[in-house]
Amino acid sequence: MKDIIIIGAGPAGLATALSLMLHAKKNGVSPEILIVDKNLSPWEKPCGGMILRDAFRIFPSISTLPGVEISGIRIVYRSIDNVIWYSEPIGKNIGRKTLLKFFFKHLDKLGIDLELGFLVRSVSAEKDHVSILGKRRIRAKVVVGADGAASITRRIIFRKGIKLRDFGLAYQVWVKSSNSLEPINEFYYGREYSPAGYAWVFPHVDHLRIGIGALADRVNTSSLRIYLKKLLKLKRRKFNEIKIIREDSFLVPLSGGLKPIVHGRILLVGDAAHQVSPLSGAGIHLAIKAGALVGKVLADYFSNEKPRENILIKYEKVWNSMYGRKLRLEKILVDFLLMHGSKFGKNKIRGDLIKAFADVLVGQKDVKYLVMKYLRLSSPALYTLLKHFSSQDRDK
Repeated sequence: MKDIIIIGAGPAGLATALSLMLHAKKNGVSPEILIVDKNLSPWEKPCGGMILRDAFRIFPSISTLPGVEISGIRIVYRSIDNVIWYSEPIGKNIGRKTLLKFFFKHLDKLGIDLELGFLVRSVSAEKDHVSILGKRRIRAKVVVGADGAASITRRIIFRKGIKLRDFGLAYQVWVKSSNSLEPINEFYYGREYSPAGYAWVFPHVDHLRIGIGALADRVNTSSLRIYLKKLLKLKRRKFNEIKIIREDSFLVPLSGGLKPIVHGRILLVGDAAHQVSPLSGAGIHLAIKAGALVGKVLADYFSNEKPRENILIKYEKVWNSMYGRKLRLEKILVDFLLMHGSKFGKNKIRGDLIKAFADVLVGQKDVKYLVMKYLRLSSPALYTLLKHFSSQDRDK
């Protein structure tokens, strides 16, 4: 029997394994870890690939990987076309295959077992262990479901399948260009770019990633292709020549996070737990943060002479207090903007909010800051009242 099985060798699962081993060594224990994944080799996943700077504090070596350091955010909405520059890089666009190879190398150094080409078909919780079934049955004391948006762990154990209203559908192409690329990630908002979401242009080392995202219950891939063609036509005016070298469509969890994410000895992390920003669709830095947190909790669990399941619950409590509430607020804001966003076109102060919105996108501010900024500009009396209530709560 293994101590821990991690289903999924993406950023969330790999960050969990590395964090666990690093904390376990400090605690003087050496749990036996097995990571399984259905893929046969390091793979690219359809995504923009931006990793925000706060993830580098957890694994500093990631910041040295090949990629494009991002120093600015361009936001286009109707007549607004603003570039917000930051005094230092806010993150880096890194290819997923590059990131996975980095993690795999460290797994080998730490003696963590990795089995690729293992498709998990079932997960079952027994009295004193958890079993996974693929090409063979394997038992473990604890299982971590890091198996992505279509998580079988979530579906079987947590009884939460795929509800389209909780997901975004994205369609993205990789584009080769002869032009030099600026260190700017671009975001396009408004119905001319996406029927219920936004479009993006992210530079990578040797290509651009251009995509369209919208709520999955409102669109299909064919309709997104039409919007993407319009955006490509717009970009061709700027670039001398662009050539599509890859295209993908994919689901992105946008529910603002699931509850619960711990069930006995089974934990969910990353896309499987919907730990993705509903506002930006970014999930890699959150997957790394969540994995680091799970790893620490598991190290504490196996350092205990009599491991108890209530130790594992700490992961969910800490996650919710540090990040979960923020993601749920983002979800509320997204729903509000989709319903009332057109009204901002008539708002003369909307340009003043662009910097605040960009700060939220790149993780430097939270949604509460953006909302209070808007209220201060549009309704000073209500802003003063809410600020008073907030200060009263802090005093208590």
